Amino acid sequence: MINPLTAILQLRNGELLERKHAKILFDELFLEISNAFPEMQESLPKDAIEEVCRKTALNQSSMLKDRLNGNSMEIETIVTAVIKMAEKKGTPLPILKTLEKILFVLDGDDCS
Repeated sequence: MINPLTAILQLRNGELLERKHAKILFDELFLEISNAFPEMQESLPKDAIEEVCRKTALNQSSMLKDRLNGNSMEIETIVTAVIKMAEKKGTPLPILKTLEKILFVLDGDDCS
């Protein structure tokens, strides 16, 4: 959740909670992923992810660092893998799938 949002929005981790529309995206993405993986809600609840954002508030995620440094982002490892796991369960992740496509465009890759 943190990596794709920070890479696209070019925000530090803590800004995902501080900026109104970034927080809305954060919340919507969490809801989508937690609906696809309900077992995650106990082991990784939303407040735990928010706490990671707070504790690393001034940090840049690895995907954002890669983007800013002109390096290829780990889209397939970080984002595509989650999408594939959800698809195996028969659960679509339309928000994350859209973010994946945006990341591929930003990365200069053809995702067709």
